Amino acid sequence: MKKCDGLTRWLERQTSNRVELPFEDIEDEDKIGVQLPKSAKQHQAWWANDVNPKTMTFHCRLWTDAGWRVEAVNLRKEVVIFVRNRN
Repeated sequence: MKKCDGLTRWLERQTSNRVELPFEDIEDEDKIGVQLPKSAKQHQAWWANDVNPKTMTFHCRLWTDAGWRVEAVNLRKEVVIFVRNRN
């Protein structure tokens, strides 16, 4: 299993429908352990949700495959908010 799949696995284990996740927790080896690229910390677009499987980025699949989407991201505070997709 790929190291970056840690975010997918972490989201799959959540019991709430909304989680606020600091970038620090994403990168912490004892929590999720996924190293974010500089672009994730500098560009809002990196966190964009894409529903088209043909154009979806690899990193978007990390949360989409777990059944989540990004609701908001605050680059200044380095926090991303995920919400569970409703089917």
